[in-house]
This record gives sequence, structure tokens and C-alpha cells, in this order.
Amino acid sequence: MSKKEVGNKGTMELKQVISYLEDLTSSLKTGSICVQSGGEFVTLKPLGPVDLEIEATQKKGKESLVLELGWKTELPTAGEPVNLKITSKEPEPVPSVEAEVLKVGADSHKGSAQAKGAKV
Repeated sequence: MSKKEVGNKGTMELKQVISYLEDLTSSLKTGSICVQSGGEFVTLKPLGPVDLEIEATQKKGKESLVLELGWKTELPTAGEPVNLKITSKEPEPVPSVEAEVLKVGADSHKGSAQAKGAKV
């Protein structure tokens, strides 16, 4: 995939910045962010976990806030453990809790019947 990039840098009124941030928030909620400048645009579709970096700085006569979001465009493949096993044999059934309770109950009845001399 080739790199697509659209951006803008400049000074504007605080109301306009707030409007852009509100549009960004709304777009994040829908799962699709389209950034346009002139005839160019980039559409981003955040998946899964989002990396967030916020940096606030105060210097003599100047303050700044840097906000960076990032995410992977594909599901992770390598490096993360996956609970997957491939064999030619089916696994042994895992007894459910209910089956174990029934078995224990049946065994206790069998034991009391044997103690009374009954055939089981």
C-alpha cells in the first residue's frame, strides 16, 4: 500500500479548533475518519486497541498540547500467543460440571445400595 497523507497546519480561532475536535470525536465513534484538504483525502478506520499519546507543555509565553492516536490496520499475527492446536485426532471430551455432579451423586447412591446388599 502506498502512503497517503493529508494535513494542515496554521493558526485559527479556538471555536474552529473545537469544531474540528468535535468532528474527530464523532468520526471516531462511527469507526471512520475522513480527513480532506482541497481535492485530497485520507480515510482511516480504527480497529482494535488504539495507542494514545498526549503531551502538554508550558514555556515562557507559549503553551501546547500534542495529541497522537495510532492503531494497526490488520489483526495481529506474529509475536502474540495464539490458542491454536492442529492434529489429526479429536480431543477427549471435557466433562462438564453438571456431568461430574451427576456422576458423584450416582456413585454415592451405588455405594449406599451396595452397603444394603442390593445388586447394582
